[in-house]
Amino acid sequence: MQIFHDPSKQINFLSQILSNGKKSLSFFISAGCPLGVAMPAGAWPLIPAIKELSQKVNKHFEEPANLPLKYGDLLHELNSDGLDQENIEQVLSFIRALSHVAGKGVVRGFSQANLADIEKVICEKIVELINVSLPSGDTPL
Repeated sequence: MQIFHDPSKQINFLSQILSNGKKSLSFFISAGCPLGVAMPAGAWPLIPAIKELSQKVNKHFEEPANLPLKYGDLLHELNSDGLDQENIEQVLSFIRALSHVAGKGVVRGFSQANLADIEKVICEKIVELINVSLPSGDTPL
C-alpha cells in the first residue's frame, strides 16, 4: 500500500482552516529544512542533519583541549545502555538524566559539574555549527 499526500487536498484543508478563525494553525519547521538550501559543491548542507551534527560534535571532543572532559567515557556509558552516540539529542538527554541523578554525588564516574562542563561544550559546538548565514542568490524562502 502506497501512502502519499495529495497536494490539492492539503491546500483545500489549509484554505478551510485559514477561512475559519476558530481553528488553531501551526507550522512545524523541521531540522531538515537547511538541507533544502542550495549550496556550492563541498559546502552542503548549510546546517548538518542530526547524524552529521553529532559526528562533528563527537570529533570535537577528540581535540587535546577537550580530552580532560572524559567524553569518551560518557560515550562508553551511553553505548552500554544501547543508545546512539550519533544522535546528539540522545547524548544530551543522557547527560541531563545523569546530572539529575548525580545531585551532589557521582553517577557512573561523573559528577554533576563534570556533566555540566560536557553539556556546555556540546551546546557551544552546536551553536557554532548552526549559526550560519543564508547564502546570497536564489534561496527559496
